[in-house]
Amino acid sequence: MSANLDIPSTVVTLVQSLDRGNAVAVVTMTGTCCPVTLAHIQAFFEARKLLLKTGQYDEVLGGLSLNGDFHVQKKLQEKGLASIPKTDRQHLVELSCQDHPWLNYNSTREYEYVAKLKERFPHLTFVHVRMNGADDVLKYSKWTSPDTQIVMCRPGITQDLLQALKKAKVDVSNGKFIVGPELRDISSTEVRDALVKGEVCRLQEMLHPAVLDWCWHDGPYRPPTHLATALKAAVTTPSAGAVEEKEDKMRKEDEDEKKESMEKPTQESMEKPTHQSTSMIGAMMVVWRKDDSNGTMLRKIPTHERGAEVFVSNTAVVHNNSIVTVVRDEDSFYWIRAGQGEGYIKKEYLRPHFVVPPTVPLENSRNGWRRCFTRCFSCRGSED
Repeated sequence: MSANLDIPSTVVTLVQSLDRGNAVAVVTMTGTCCPVTLAHIQAFFEARKLLLKTGQYDEVLGGLSLNGDFHVQKKLQEKGLASIPKTDRQHLVELSCQDHPWLNYNSTREYEYVAKLKERFPHLTFVHVRMNGADDVLKYSKWTSPDTQIVMCRPGITQDLLQALKKAKVDVSNGKFIVGPELRDISSTEVRDALVKGEVCRLQEMLHPAVLDWCWHDGPYRPPTHLATALKAAVTTPSAGAVEEKEDKMRKEDEDEKKESMEKPTQESMEKPTHQSTSMIGAMMVVWRKDDSNGTMLRKIPTHERGAEVFVSNTAVVHNNSIVTVVRDEDSFYWIRAGQGEGYIKKEYLRPHFVVPPTVPLENSRNGWRRCFTRCFSCRGSED
C-alpha cells in the first residue's frame, strides 16, 4: 500500500504539524450525496466539535466517501430520476470542503483511509470514528458494532433512537458511542425536488454556493419545459414602447456609470456609503455585467488598473450568472469566493441573487422579468 496515495495535501500539511504521540480522530461517512448538501457538511462539523470537546483528541479529520454509480443509478431509477455521475458528485464534495483543510473527499473505503494515515504517520495515534444517521443506526442496530461511532439525530426519529439505545443498555457516556445533536433534515431528495421546481430560495438554504451554481447550470435536475412556458406566460409582456423606454433608461445608466468612474472622487463622494452595504458580506450574489463581456477576471488587489500583476490568473474568470459569496467589502470592490477561486471583483458586476432559470433566455431577464419559478418572497415582483 502506498503511504501517500489518496491522502489530500491539506491533510498532510495539517497532520505534519502535530507532535509525536498526539491523538487524531478520523470521522468517516459514506453516502449517496446526489448532490451533497449542507447537512452532510454540518454533520462533520458537529462531530468534530463533540470529539474535540471530550479532550481525548488533539485533532479531528473528516473523510466523506461516495457510493458507486451502480448503487446510485439503481436507487434513483426506481424513482424515475437520472443520477449525477460519481466524478461529478466527487467534484461537488470537493467544492463543499474547499474551505476546510481537515475535511476532504475520501476516494477509498472508510477503513482504508484510516489505514493510510496510520502508515504515513506512525508516530501519531489515529482513532477511527464512523458516523451514521439515526435512521441507519436504528434500522441496522449499529450500536452492536465494536467500532467507535457517532450518530447524528434528526427530527422525528431522535426519541425512537434514544429509547432503542436505552433498551439495549448502550453506554453513551464513555466516548465509544456518541449521540450527536438533532440536525435539520436536508435530504438530497429535497434538493432534487427544489431544483426541478426552480425554488432558488430553498436551494440557498440547502447547498454550498458553488454546489448550487453547478447544479443549477450543469446538473441533471432542471425545471421541465412546461414550467418554463408557464413562467413566460405568467409575466406581463410589455409593449414595444415600454421596452424601448426601459432600454433607453439602461443605456443612460450605463453612460452615467462610465462617466462617474472616470471622474476623480470628491471628499463628499468618498464619505458616502458604497452602493452595496457591508450587510452583503456573507451573502450570495450573481455575476452580471451589462456590457458584452460574458465574465470577468478576479483581481489580487482592489484597483481599476489592468495588468498581469493585478489579476489572480488567466483561468480565474467568473462568468455571468455565476453564484458567488461575498467575503469582504473594500470601497468599490468585493472580495468574493467562487468555484473558480477567490479574488476582487467590481461591485457593479454583482447583483442580489435573483437567479435566472437556465430555461429562460437572458434577453428576457435583462428587460426586467427575472425571477425564480416559485416567485418566492425574496424574488416576488423583483426587477433588474
